[in-house]
Amino acid sequence: MFGTLSHPDWILLETVSASPDSPPRVVIYLNRSLRLSRYFLLPSPAHRDLLALSIQHHPSSLPVVILNIYNDRDCTALDHLVTVSPTMPVPHLFLGDFNLHSPDWAPALSTFSSQPRLLLLRTLTDLWSLSLSQPLNSPTFRGPHGTSLIDLVWAPVTSPCSTDVHLLAAAPSDHAFLCSTLSLTVPPAPLSYALREQDLPEFLAALTAALLSSFVPHPSSSADDALRRTTLLFSTLTEQWQRFAVPRRSFPGSKPWWNAACRRARRALLDTYSDLATLHRVTPAYCAARDHYFNTIRDAKRAHFERRITSLPADPAALFQLAHAIRPRPLSHSVPLAGPELGPACHAQFHSAHHRPTHSR
Repeated sequence: MFGTLSHPDWILLETVSASPDSPPRVVIYLNRSLRLSRYFLLPSPAHRDLLALSIQHHPSSLPVVILNIYNDRDCTALDHLVTVSPTMPVPHLFLGDFNLHSPDWAPALSTFSSQPRLLLLRTLTDLWSLSLSQPLNSPTFRGPHGTSLIDLVWAPVTSPCSTDVHLLAAAPSDHAFLCSTLSLTVPPAPLSYALREQDLPEFLAALTAALLSSFVPHPSSSADDALRRTTLLFSTLTEQWQRFAVPRRSFPGSKPWWNAACRRARRALLDTYSDLATLHRVTPAYCAARDHYFNTIRDAKRAHFERRITSLPADPAALFQLAHAIRPRPLSHSVPLAGPELGPACHAQFHSAHHRPTHSR
C-alpha cells in the first residue's frame, strides 16, 4: 500500500500482504472519535480485495460488520466471497467498487455485465438478505467515456439504511463520495454512581437505623437463618445505596480541567483545518491556532490543579482524589505530619503550578 494516506484522527486498517507482488487493494479508515468498545478485522475473508471490519459501540450491543470489496473485471473477489460466505457473519454494510453494470441499479444503460458475473453478486445478496440502499441511475464513477454506476452499498432488509451519492467534478478522485446512514439500536452507556461527601453522614445514619430495625441481636440457629439474615443485610445496603448514590460527574479518564477557553481554542484550531485540505500545506494561521490550543490546555490544567492543591489543608480527602491524576513525590519529612504542617508538606510534594518547569511549544 505504498502511498496510502494517514491522519492522526483516523485509524488505518488493512490486511497484511502475503507477497510484495500482490498488495491489498482495499483499506478502511476508522475515526478515533467513535469511542468504540472494541474493533477488529475478521480473519475471513482472507483476500487482497476484501476487508471485513467488526465494530462494537458498547459491550452489551451486537457487533456491526462492514465488508469492503474491490471487485476487479475478472470477479476474483466475488468468486472467493461466494466460497467463504458460509463461514462469515451477515454484514450490516456490504460496499465497494463492484465493477458491474445491471438493470437492477442502472436501467438507463444500454449494455450490462454478463449474467454469470451478476449471478455471483445476486447469490450473496440473496444469501444475506441484502438490498440496495442508494438511488437508481445515480452515477458513482466519472471516466473518460462518461459516468457509470459501479460503486454499490448493500444493507440488510431488516436494518434501514440510506445512502447519498455525491459525484463532484472538482474532486481529486474519479469515484463519488457515498455517505451511508445505518439505523442501529445502541444501548446507553451505564452510569457510574457514588456517594457525595455531604450525603455521607445522612447515608450512614439511615443505614444504621435500617439495620437496627431489621436485625435481632441473637446468633444464627441454622444455615437457613444465616442465609436469610445475609440476604436481608445485602438488600438493606442496596436499598440505602440506591437512595443516596448519584451519577458521578468526574471519573478517571475525564477532563475536569476542560473549560470554555479550551472549547474556544479547539474550535479555532478546527476552523483552520479547511485551509490544510485546500492548500495542502501548513499555514501560519494553523500554527498559531495550534500553539494557542496547547497553551490554553496547559494553563487550564495549571489553574485546575492549583485550586485542588490549595484546597488540600481544608479538605484532606481531596488528596486521595488527586492520586490518579498526579504521581506523588516522596515527602521531605520523615515524621508523621498533622494539622498546620500537612498543607505545606503536600504543597511541596506535588509542587505548585507556579514553580513547575514548563516549556512553550
